[in-house]
Parts: sequence; structure tokens; C-alpha cells
Amino acid sequence: MGLKMLRLAGEIADGVVLNDFTPPDRLSWALEQVDLGAKRRGRRAEDLEIVKRRAVMLAESEEELREASGFCRRYLAFYGSAPGYQAIMRELGYGDAVEEIRAGYATRDRQRTTNAITDAMAARICTFGSAPACQARLREDYAGGVDTVAVSPQASDAAAFSRAASAFTTASFKLPA
Repeated sequence: MGLKMLRLAGEIADGVVLNDFTPPDRLSWALEQVDLGAKRRGRRAEDLEIVKRRAVMLAESEEELREASGFCRRYLAFYGSAPGYQAIMRELGYGDAVEEIRAGYATRDRQRTTNAITDAMAARICTFGSAPACQARLREDYAGGVDTVAVSPQASDAAAFSRAASAFTTASFKLPA
């Protein structure tokens, strides 16, 4: 996620695995860092496998959207407790949220940590919504230079997981030629 690790991956690895903390508007920056590292070895980012892991939660109804947003906010609040993720959140412009998360953890106030995550922050980092909306988000990753997207369906029960997984099979999700 960070500058040094992206450059190191470009320099010594066969590829890099990005995650949800590389939103579409940060993807070109991340690939530039990989490319800078790759150039140290006489290669380019295009020579490497660029993978992005995406946690995806399908939500069709208003109730499902609220549930997905809440899941994402708890997910981000949990990651916001770790210094490495705090640094990335600050780089993404969420320093105030980080401080609020830290204060919530210090007082063991789970609601405070979750409330530190705004709807805009959740929508920027997480992937949730209708199947077409989530598929469009994955297409952004591919268009931005990602070779492989590893979809990780998130769900509250087995039926919802199956529905989410089915939305990304080759039969239901086609990339433009």
C-alpha cells in the first residue's frame, strides 16, 4: 500500500497485490511507484502481474445498502486501529477519521470508531451496491492497469454469499473486449 513497499515490489517481485486501500483514484499513483521500483531492474510495471483484491458486498435494497455500508464502516474502523493502515488513511486524506478511530479505541467505544468512517470514505474505499455498480467498479480497476481482480464476496449469510459470488462468474461478468 505504501510508497516503499510498492517500489520494493516493483524492484524485486514478479508482481504486486493491491487491496481495497488503493481506490480507483489512487491506482495510477500506486502503479507509478511500482514502475519506479521496476525501472531499478531495467523493467516496467507492465512486465509485472498487477493483482487487486476487492472485498465486494452486493446490496440491492435500501436495507441491504445500509447493511453493506455498516459492514464497510466497521471493516475500515478495524483496519484503522493498525498504524500501517492509519498511515494510508492519512495519505488518502482521512487524518481526522484516524484520530477519531484512535480516540474510540482508547476509550473502547466501538460506536465512536465506526462513526469516524464517513459514507464518502466507505464508498471510496469499499465496493458495495448493486451487481452492475460493483462490476463497474471492477472494470475501473482493469481499465486502470490491473491484470487480475481477486473478488472476495462479503455477506451476512450463505445465500447472500452465493448471490455475490455468482455476480462475478465468467457467465455473468464480462470484460469489454
